[in-house]
Amino acid sequence: MDELVPLYPVYALLFSQAGLSGGHISALLALWSITAFGLEIPSGALADRVSRRHLLAAAALLRTAGFVVWLVCPSFGGFAAGFVLWGAGGSFASGTWEALVYDELVALGVPEEYAKVVGRAEVASALAVIVATALAGPLVAAGGYEAAGWASVALGLVAAALPFLLPATAPAVSVEDEEEGGGVDGYVATLRAGLREAGRHGPVRRTVVVAAVLSGVTAVEEYVPLLTDGMALAPAAVPLVLLLPAVTTAVGAELAGRVDGLTPRRTAALVAGGA
Repeated sequence: MDELVPLYPVYALLFSQAGLSGGHISALLALWSITAFGLEIPSGALADRVSRRHLLAAAALLRTAGFVVWLVCPSFGGFAAGFVLWGAGGSFASGTWEALVYDELVALGVPEEYAKVVGRAEVASALAVIVATALAGPLVAAGGYEAAGWASVALGLVAAALPFLLPATAPAVSVEDEEEGGGVDGYVATLRAGLREAGRHGPVRRTVVVAAVLSGVTAVEEYVPLLTDGMALAPAAVPLVLLLPAVTTAVGAELAGRVDGLTPRRTAALVAGGA
């Protein structure tokens, strides 16, 4: 449900319609990335201290609030504020869902099923992107980019309610967590521990770097709608161009759940082949 956003395939065109240049749009995307990256680690530590269901709901509400700002204030400043909200929401959700799934599987005694479950969830997310992309065309044809935007707001409110249907299993607490305690001091201690882990352990550090690089590479997709300007396509037809990347994402997500246990070299080869 979190990926069911009809505005996503056409938001760059909404910006262009408001008079923004390619440079302005690039600046907005950079702001989005900086916000999400800057809040990634602090929000990750927060996920170990507060209800993950509440964090997922807050993430959906922040992103939805960003869409509302875009629609009621279609200017560079409004779009920038919306991206800050979306970036903050994305950082809240990043890792929170995976941690919630893992803790639930641990409680059920089947942690080895983690890769399979998360892989299937990613497939569902990718299919939601396909549905949202398919819906975007009729919505734009009926009421312009704004119609896709308000539909995304409505769906975002539904997405904010869904986390409360998830299991309320408490996160696994280590001895170190118990010693750190709760409140602000506990949060700061958890944050420091996470930073030390990323700095001292090579595998963790490499994973962080790879995730950051891949996120930057895939950001190129955000410009695809703008490239259609020279293709003489009707606005409602633009989402159809984005269906192919959405389908390949779904295929990749399905494969991800089946390659658990690959060596780092084979994983790197698979990623390079996908690129």
